[in-house]
Amino acid sequence: MNQADAYLAYLLEEYRKLQKKQQRELRKMPPGQLSIRMSRGKVNYAYVLTEENGKQLRRGITNNHEMLHALARKKYLQQSLKLLDKNILALEKLLAAHKAPTPDNIIKSLSTAYQQLPPEAFLPELREQMKWADAEYEQNTYRQESKIHITARGLKVRSKSEVIIADKLDAYGIPYHYDELIYIENQTLSPPSLAAPAGETAPKKQRTRSRRQEVRASVKRSSSPVLLAKTITKRRQT
Repeated sequence: MNQADAYLAYLLEEYRKLQKKQQRELRKMPPGQLSIRMSRGKVNYAYVLTEENGKQLRRGITNNHEMLHALARKKYLQQSLKLLDKNILALEKLLAAHKAPTPDNIIKSLSTAYQQLPPEAFLPELREQMKWADAEYEQNTYRQESKIHITARGLKVRSKSEVIIADKLDAYGIPYHYDELIYIENQTLSPPSLAAPAGETAPKKQRTRSRRQEVRASVKRSSSPVLLAKTITKRRQT
């Protein structure tokens, strides 16, 4: 479920909860309705109840604040429930018909001939990610002997945490460089892993061990795995 559908589903659930809550409250309200009239420049409030024979019972409650507030609240709940009924119906119809403009949905809506093209033909961001993933980079040689853990695709890393992060990035089809040396001014940095910039990604297909095909197979945005990679414990301070 994409973000738009998830929000609509959440909103629909919240409206339904509020609807049930207000329905329970309304059932506890006193019978009758509030009548408001102007008389000689003053506002008069009355309690109006229609009996079974159709006769209306009317009683002034201008000074009865408890009854006045209860009937005002009752009117408020009735109006709120009318609006909730309309909104719930509208959201149900919208969720049934809504289709987010994701790469997966868009490409599936194209003709079979177009669907034969690789996803990067449609997505320039994906082409940049693939180019970045395939590029050679300078890798840190520190503590090579400590790379005793192996990821699902065969990459040797130093800790179990890095295995989890690398496997998660691979599962989402997000390219990354492990132990890349980065030069910033007079400092040399070596983060454990570095994800590619976020962008539109391709529809999900069957994964292979090819890095290029893994990048093509992504259907998710890279926000969650990137955050995961960035929060890894800092090390190699020496």
